[in-house]
Amino acid sequence: MLKNFQTVKGDMEKQYSEKINRLSHNLTSLSAHLIQDLYALIPQDILTATRNFKEQREMVAKKISSNPNDAADTFLKVLKTGISVKNEFSAYRKLSDSIPNLRFTFHVLHKVILNVTNLFLSDFAEKQIHLNIGSDSCRVNIDYESMQVAFYHILDNAVKYVKDGTDVRISFRYTNDGLDVIFKMTSICISASELRKIFEDHYSGEIARQQSLAGNGLGMGIVRELLRLNRAEINVIPGEIVKPTDLYAENQFIVKFKSLHIDKQIGQSSIFAPETILKPVRR
Repeated sequence: MLKNFQTVKGDMEKQYSEKINRLSHNLTSLSAHLIQDLYALIPQDILTATRNFKEQREMVAKKISSNPNDAADTFLKVLKTGISVKNEFSAYRKLSDSIPNLRFTFHVLHKVILNVTNLFLSDFAEKQIHLNIGSDSCRVNIDYESMQVAFYHILDNAVKYVKDGTDVRISFRYTNDGLDVIFKMTSICISASELRKIFEDHYSGEIARQQSLAGNGLGMGIVRELLRLNRAEINVIPGEIVKPTDLYAENQFIVKFKSLHIDKQIGQSSIFAPETILKPVRR
């Protein structure tokens, strides 16, 4: 009896420790990126050249005014990093609490996705990737915060693994069961044997590791769990391999919502332009 209790206690402590370590690792990484981006705009030696706040402010203002585009880029990067930190805390809280604080209300899914994709425009621009978002006005009953984090991680993975100079297409498809949101992209190949593994903690795909693109192997696992909280699911469909390198394939990531949680009255009448096309701008 005591042995069983100790085993359960040890397993719980290990699981809790892993979640804390994951949060700590991700926040440390994000903080490092934040500091790196700021010092790229305002070198540290400029700030340490004086201890006078007024002089520091004047130096920073001069640097920003002389490089407005760089300053704007840095602001957008810092904004994205700040939202990333918020998302990390949100995901940790939603997935760690025994009774998660979920606030279900109806939201236009297209707008939720647009709000998230706007954070990645500079990343897609750097890789010369065109982002095409189909039109739809369907409202789905979701917890906005956790759904936003789920879409964030899907797009974060897309930025890492999509082939430069290709398209990422996000479309909406109605089925007998509900609504599918389809993310289609030319991204790193996923073998049949990896389909289940990519949702496991700390697993990165074989090709991603070979190409030194592997992250911490947490993104897709978090996506699946956050979607589960929203009574949705995700399916991954590997596509045809793109020649000649055999590194990329036309993959699809499909987020499925049940019709029970969809506002059918306005679901198929578009209130947006036929397609939102966000094209990268060459610098």
